[in-house]
Amino acid sequence: MKFSDGTIYNPSEHPRHMERSDEWSDCMSSANQKLIFRLLCVPLMMLFIFIVNILRIPNPMMILVIPVVYYTYSDGYVSGILSGTTATIYASYFFLVETHDPAGMVKMATIVLNVFTVILLIGKLKARDKKNMGELLRLNDSLVLAATTDKLTGATNRQAFLEAAQAVFENNTRLQNPVSVLFIDVDHFKQVNDIYGHAFGDSVLTRISEIIARCLRNSDLSCRYGGDEFIALLFHTDCSITQIAANRIMSEVQQAQFDMHPDFRLSVSIGISSGIPTTTQDLDDLINSADENMYQAKQKGRNQIVQNQIN
Repeated sequence: MKFSDGTIYNPSEHPRHMERSDEWSDCMSSANQKLIFRLLCVPLMMLFIFIVNILRIPNPMMILVIPVVYYTYSDGYVSGILSGTTATIYASYFFLVETHDPAGMVKMATIVLNVFTVILLIGKLKARDKKNMGELLRLNDSLVLAATTDKLTGATNRQAFLEAAQAVFENNTRLQNPVSVLFIDVDHFKQVNDIYGHAFGDSVLTRISEIIARCLRNSDLSCRYGGDEFIALLFHTDCSITQIAANRIMSEVQQAQFDMHPDFRLSVSIGISSGIPTTTQDLDDLINSADENMYQAKQKGRNQIVQNQIN
């Protein structure tokens, strides 16, 4: 996307997209590590067998079961079977090639049975631990989502927004890129609750949250700031582009229809503060300025946009 100042915005450079890219890279790296681990199972097992053979351990299979257990638990059935097969091949040489007697065959069969029983048991233990870990990760994800999401609207909550916005603000201060804050307040929302009820008021807030998210770029940050107030941070965006986004939000809010009350119409007042941040300014300055502009829009009759430059 090209802005009016000639700069080009690439959404993939936003921290959210970078985070997804990092997760994909980590996933690929983990897959490569598993492949390398499995490829090394056989040569490492052969090296271990060579050492055991040099030491002339009387019952080498008791020692060789140790790496089989390790490989199985570290990487699951595949590595366990690779290492276990290598161990049993050595067992066939140790008990059959030299003696060729029935007793050796019985020992060989017992070893094979024991080795793969161990692999099965350890593999199941590994699978159970992996399942438990997956459940813990899912639970952790749900807790993180609950801690960062507004329960009513599904939008980002205030604390999570401020943390993400602070990082974006500091980065754009360093790069000297323009940033903008939209402070959005629902007009006459108390009357909405008083006349139509709180359930309908909640649906209004949810709809506005959806409209804001739809009218902004995926890379922009927005949240329910509190009550009937919403806030958005647009980075690498000058005042003119922010004005376009604000007009789009106002237009969609005015056109919004509700099945519970088809004749109901809604409006919002929006304050905008834009500029290139300096080291003497912080995010609160930008938010407070946008908040003041929103109140000016209220005083001028509501359903308006008031904006200013911070520098």
